[in-house]
Amino acid sequence: MGEAPGTRSRRTHAIRTAIVVGALLLVAWFASPIKISVWAINYDYQNHGSGSDGNADSALLGAINEIVQFVSDETWPPLYELAAAELQASVTARKFVENWQRVFRSVYGIEEIEVLEIVVTRMEEEHLVGSTYVYPWVPSQVLPPHLTLSSPISGRIAFVLCRSLTDNGTMVTWVSVVLKLEEAGWKLVQLFLSPAEIAGHDGKWFWNKSQDFKLNGQYRNAFFYSQFALSLLAPSPAISSAELRDFQDELIDPDPLSLPLIGQRPPEQWTIDDELTVTVDYIAPVASGEIFWLEIRFKTSIPDVQSEAAIAERKRFHQYVLETFPEYQDGFAGIYVGSVNKDGAGFREAFPFDEANPQQTPRWDN
Repeated sequence: MGEAPGTRSRRTHAIRTAIVVGALLLVAWFASPIKISVWAINYDYQNHGSGSDGNADSALLGAINEIVQFVSDETWPPLYELAAAELQASVTARKFVENWQRVFRSVYGIEEIEVLEIVVTRMEEEHLVGSTYVYPWVPSQVLPPHLTLSSPISGRIAFVLCRSLTDNGTMVTWVSVVLKLEEAGWKLVQLFLSPAEIAGHDGKWFWNKSQDFKLNGQYRNAFFYSQFALSLLAPSPAISSAELRDFQDELIDPDPLSLPLIGQRPPEQWTIDDELTVTVDYIAPVASGEIFWLEIRFKTSIPDVQSEAAIAERKRFHQYVLETFPEYQDGFAGIYVGSVNKDGAGFREAFPFDEANPQQTPRWDN
């Protein structure tokens, strides 16, 4: 989709919605936080913090440092050589390298990786839930009070949670590493990237903000902010905050909000005025380390989406949004309005809420 002049300068290549940002799954599986019976199950774990106190296994620390260095240097073939048997059985060296080259391009570099927490566990058959081995809680200093840990394989497993900078140093990003102890030493099982902060705020902040919006009756803002919170509090399918189980019970149902959500809810018909009714098929935040806007797209009958008529139509649509959903001015810094013709060609324009002094993020302090 095209965009109006001046829009690109307010964006970066790495802008993406935290709702759909995913990590690269090197061994395919997914385990959401779940409530399970833990009676008579043994939980053998050691939380070594950042490993700086000297209590962690030196061989494990050496493997972690080596992996972190390879990731920082973009040396993917040697990283694959450190892979556990299960990983090498699931993906070829070529595919592994191609995947990580693609990830690296999408985030504009991985810098300053800092190890935050190392948890070593013994995953056995008693921890198997479906096809995944699960520890529902482990005390944590990084995502307090507890972590939920998941592994696709059993054995002596190490979970390493790191924080880094990506997108030319503007995006705070989780780096999650899962290793297994083999005869030859600690080997890589999984490696993930996902946002740790959006526009300078972490998952707990977004959750608290969503609850404030909810109390004020701003349910659409509350819905989007809660989705960001859940994403940021789940560094990867392997490591997430145990609080997610509690937060999920308080999530807002999007159905009464009439939000056309991809994969969740169908498009909506909006009557803009007596002469214009459009089909809205996309509403989602546009967010990165530096920006927090909302994007709304609708289908247009105007063939030339860059014509004066199309521009005027988008302005009418924007005015309707301002009048119908004033809460968005508290949740976002502006709105991208995009129109898409029947051939799939689209164009979008930026409408900052503060036209005199456009902002990348809302004035949250106010």
